[in-house]
Amino acid sequence: MSLQTGSLFSYPQAAYTTAANLLASIHAPASPSSGCGSKLPSGLVPGAASINITIDSPLSSPNATLQKRQYRIHLPANYATLNDVAHPLLLTFNGQYQSTRSIENYTQFSLPSINPNAIAVYPEGIDNQFLGDPSTPNSSYINDVQFVSDVLDDLESKLCIDTNRIYGAGFSNGGGLTGLLACNGTVGGRFAALAGVGAAYYPDESLTEPLFGAGCGKDRENVTIPYLEIHGDVDKIVAYDGHNSPLPNFFPIPEFLARIAELNGCEGVVEGVGGLMIGMESNQTQILNGGNVTRYAWTCDDLEDVVVHYKVKGLGHGWPSTTYFGGILDEYRNGPTTWNASAVIGDWFGRWSLMSSWKRKHSYSDYM
Repeated sequence: MSLQTGSLFSYPQAAYTTAANLLASIHAPASPSSGCGSKLPSGLVPGAASINITIDSPLSSPNATLQKRQYRIHLPANYATLNDVAHPLLLTFNGQYQSTRSIENYTQFSLPSINPNAIAVYPEGIDNQFLGDPSTPNSSYINDVQFVSDVLDDLESKLCIDTNRIYGAGFSNGGGLTGLLACNGTVGGRFAALAGVGAAYYPDESLTEPLFGAGCGKDRENVTIPYLEIHGDVDKIVAYDGHNSPLPNFFPIPEFLARIAELNGCEGVVEGVGGLMIGMESNQTQILNGGNVTRYAWTCDDLEDVVVHYKVKGLGHGWPSTTYFGGILDEYRNGPTTWNASAVIGDWFGRWSLMSSWKRKHSYSDYM
């Protein structure tokens, strides 16, 4: 199967704008947050430039100097100045040593052509990195899962957010954080869906504490967290097969995704040695983009596409986009692609709400 003009990967502008109306297609009733009707924070203007907001996150670290944290935020132009209409919320997490401004620029989630409706937020990691990398402090010193919970609490108290439609995406180390959220039914369970791009998921032996392995699955019983992952097959930073040089190694992408599929109660998951999920026993496999993209999807409780993976031929370590980034960003990813990951993620997010009765069965062929 090839992807022609008008398909999900290569929109003409009209179709692109419609399909990329981030989070706009859900018709489930909104669940307004407590901040609806309050005065907007100073300097935060719908459609204007993004600003940084500092919050207290006392439970995220025992070190008082690390308890002041920031996030970058952009309100869509159609956000009500009276702060009284509930909007979806999208949190996006940067790669290691990248800035919140950087991931805002290359994901383009603050642009109305990509995201006309959702509040776009970019939480800032300590030293621009997040929990889950071998070089970062462990969760007893800096707990970024708790920080995410504090960011959500702060946003819900200040803005009018539809708490049924909160989403998270991340790249590399930030994609690893979305993986940790998918492992956690308490904080991750506040998200309607999550996505990782070029995400780094480490086995326990590569870290000082179990996070993605034995630590994955906390409070996940009866909690469904849809997950999408996009990864290049020639990624030299986060190797697709997990075998990194130099060390440490990562989880092979199929293995970690099979674990997330298993936590979601999906069909077709194969259990390997030691209880680890192995293989890519998805319910649906499609070849797209002229053979350059293989799409795997799992069905869970009769819902299609609860877990989705795009394996991208020739993609290195980077965010797929038709935009030329230049410098190391394009060097690592092997240049621009013919499709935009942000549009693919936004379209898929738009299928999901926390209200499980509104998590719709969806045929991917509708877009082909």
